Amino acid sequence: MSDFVSPPSPKFTVAYWSIRGIGAPLRMMAFYSKVPVKIVQYDGKLPENGIEDRSAWFDKKKSMKLVNPFINLPYIIDHEREGGMAGEGDKRGQDLIVS
Repeated sequence: MSDFVSPPSPKFTVAYWSIRGIGAPLRMMAFYSKVPVKIVQYDGKLPENGIEDRSAWFDKKKSMKLVNPFINLPYIIDHEREGGMAGEGDKRGQDLIVS
């Protein structure tokens, strides 16, 4: 029997649509740096009928705009910094993982 070691709490949250795209480099930098990261992926289609439905993101976006009025996908949240939320076009996303 081995002792279970719980994984460290994530330092960052990285979010994007559930496709490869602009969010992939953020995820790759985090994994390469061995930084604990929580990955959030928003689905853009309903699997049963294939109709595009992006409400998963847009419903969440309403509450997140209270913290960052410019929030968009992809976004990264630094759980160790005050106000550590960066959205599209914000270069802090790259700096947060590399630093």
